[in-house]
Amino acid sequence: MTLAQAAATLGTTPKWIQNALAQLRLPLVYGEVEMRRLDLARRLVDLGLTLQAAWDWAGRALRSPHRPALLPGDGSPVALTIDVPRYLTEWSAALSRTVAIGLSPGRGRPRKPPRRGGVAAAEAWGIDVNGLRNNLRKTPAERLRTLDANQRFLARLRTRRS
Repeated sequence: MTLAQAAATLGTTPKWIQNALAQLRLPLVYGEVEMRRLDLARRLVDLGLTLQAAWDWAGRALRSPHRPALLPGDGSPVALTIDVPRYLTEWSAALSRTVAIGLSPGRGRPRKPPRRGGVAAAEAWGIDVNGLRNNLRKTPAERLRTLDANQRFLARLRTRRS
């Protein structure tokens, strides 16, 4: 998975993922297993844990994917229960959405958007394309007669104003 896909699946920014992996002293590898664990760690960080503690607890929780995990599990009076099967279902749904939208940047430079044709560009600028089409249906002689008539009309307007 790419960094962009990982960020979309985790619902965070690519920079957060890079910073988290750097803080955990992990290589910038965006495999599904690592990103699943990082996503669970991110959710634990949102509850107030440090990133390192959340990463460790996420690893423990994901070792038993078919039952809820009780953390820290060392007899402490305070414990956190993670519904691992439900989390894995949510993770799979998020990953499916990322794949479904086709978030794959590909290699090399990004493609330029396709160029619109001249008619579409003119319509986007608000030009009356139908008027142009109607004028082009006329013969050159008809267009010249129309042009002469318009010039005579403008000349009469100018003489009336003065």
